[in-house]
Amino acid sequence: MAGRNSIWFAAGPVNLHVGVEADSDFHAARRAHPAFTVDNLDEIVLACQRARLPTREDTPVNGFRRTHVFDPFGNRIELTESTAP
Repeated sequence: MAGRNSIWFAAGPVNLHVGVEADSDFHAARRAHPAFTVDNLDEIVLACQRARLPTREDTPVNGFRRTHVFDPFGNRIELTESTAP
């Protein structure tokens, strides 16, 4: 997919296709971001931190814990985990 300026991630039943514009004046969006509901949020955040990706815990909303992870380009990815038993 490199020749098409994109990458495809697959993990279990989840597939994520990300395309990149060849614009050299790229600026990460400040508010727009994908959000994924996960199990084991703490483990995932720890793995991101070990990979030296910045993380920021956020205020829980509607019964979900939330943490933001930032890729090397400044894009934000929100990870949520249900607090329901």
